[in-house]
Order: sequence, then C-alpha cells, then structure tokens
Amino acid sequence: MLAEKLEKRPFEIKEIEGKGMGVIATRDIKAGELILKEKPFVVWADEEDADDLEAILQKLTDRKREEFYAHHIANPYKGDRPSLGIFKTNGLPLHNDGAGLFEEASRFNHSCRPNCSHHWDEGQEVSWSIANRDIGKGEEICITYGKLWQVKSKRREWWKTTFGFDCRCEACSYPEERATQSDIRRFAIHQMHKVVKSLKEEPLRLVLRIKVALKLFDKEGLLWGSSAFAHEAFKLCLLCGDRLNASRWLDKTLELETKEVGVWSTRYKELEVWKGDPTLHPFWKGLRCLEGGTLILIGPE
Repeated sequence: MLAEKLEKRPFEIKEIEGKGMGVIATRDIKAGELILKEKPFVVWADEEDADDLEAILQKLTDRKREEFYAHHIANPYKGDRPSLGIFKTNGLPLHNDGAGLFEEASRFNHSCRPNCSHHWDEGQEVSWSIANRDIGKGEEICITYGKLWQVKSKRREWWKTTFGFDCRCEACSYPEERATQSDIRRFAIHQMHKVVKSLKEEPLRLVLRIKVALKLFDKEGLLWGSSAFAHEAFKLCLLCGDRLNASRWLDKTLELETKEVGVWSTRYKELEVWKGDPTLHPFWKGLRCLEGGTLILIGPE
C-alpha cells in the first residue's frame, strides 16, 4: 500500500546541492494539479512555551519523533533548544492556530517565484499543495515563505534574518535590469493591495486597479495572492448591484483559486456556491441600497 502511494505521487524528497533536502517533480505536473494533501503531525501554538512542545513530542511514536528531529535547524535558531529550533525553521502557518510541522510539506524549499502553493484548509484540517503553473519533470517544487510583494533587497534581508540563508532563487538571480523591473512590479502590487483593501477610492477606480494588478502578476510570473484581488473585484460588483460583472469576476476568482488552493479546498467550494446566483451573496446591493441605484463597473476581460 505504501509503495503504491509513493509511486502515484508526482514528487520525491531528496538532497539538493547547497540547499539540503528539497522536493523534485518525478513527472510533468499540470497547473492546478494536486501535488500533496497532508495533515501536520505536530501542531503548536505557543512559541514561548518550549516545555509544552517537548510534551507534545513525547506523545509521538518513535518513528514520528525521529522524523521530527531529522529536520534542519536554521542558523538564527541554533542557539535554541533543538526542538524549538526545528519548529521555528520548519513549521508552516495554520491561520490563527499557530503552526504545524509536516512530514513532507515542510520539506518544500522557498522561491520568490514559487511554482506551488501551500494552503492550510481550516475547514478540513488538511494542507493542500497545488501546482501554480506547469512544472517539468526534474524541476524543484517550491512554495513561498512569504514577503513576495517586497522588493528584492528587503526579501533577501528578511530571509537572511529569519531563516539564515541567502536567497538565490530565479527571481533573486535576475540580471540588474530585469531585477529592477521586477521590484517595480512587486512594489506596485503591494501598494495596490493596500489601496484596494482600504476602499478609499470609488468602486470603478478600484476595479481598474485590480485589473492592472492582475496584469502585473502575469508579467511577474506570480500566482500566489492574485485570487484575493479578483475576489475583491467580485465583492465590489456585488456591492454596486452589477450582477453581470460580479459573475465574470467570480469566474476569474475561481480560475485563479483552482491553481492556488485547489478545487478540493473548503475555500474554493465556499466561493463556488455563488456561481449559480451571485445575488444570493450577503454583499449583494450593499451600496445600491445606500445610494439608490446600480453602478455598472467592469469585468476582468
């Protein structure tokens, strides 16, 4: 049974020169394909209580405890208790429930241009690792550890301080001119996100900003975080009573979510419910009721 499971999965975990353990595709993988579904084997919410973490580890089987201690400790945490250093280095966020250490998902290395998303599904209490784009056989499968919308210098400074490594991913290795253009695009995405979330501009202008942001995502070769922009446009159309464009933006959101969190996830399924009739959404006509009329916005095309 175990041999059959290992044969079906599209990756292997192996030593990568200069990076330690990593995840390599064993066949071509299509965008939106499920790479890994996994539950954490250690969940810990309080990084200050190392004794509590030790108590959790003592309840593990010998094999699971051995697997835990086989993980790498980043340089910034080598002065901590080994269990604490391992968890700080390899734990992946579980929304508001602290972090979790995974037998396989914690082996994904970071890239500032990731080809895979790691999504914690609170509803199903599992993580989904989804291919963001087509991945070729032999290619390393990487997720992001965050900070993708920061410029290169700030990203690399944060990785060095937090995880003790000098990021040499594809995006951090661009030649000077391309690196500058990359920084401009990422900074613009970051600024647009703040403006869109603030709702301090009129709806049509915000939707136009979202369209620009999605084009920047495409040019930058990023997917992670793009569905959130499309979802904001969907909600703006609902608030303005624009049913047609709400449907179009919902389709765009689901298209992006397919490659970010997967069609199996709770988040995708909760959004898919509104595809039949977006007017049933609680945001429908929110502004229309206040202002006395429908405001037609614009779709993602």
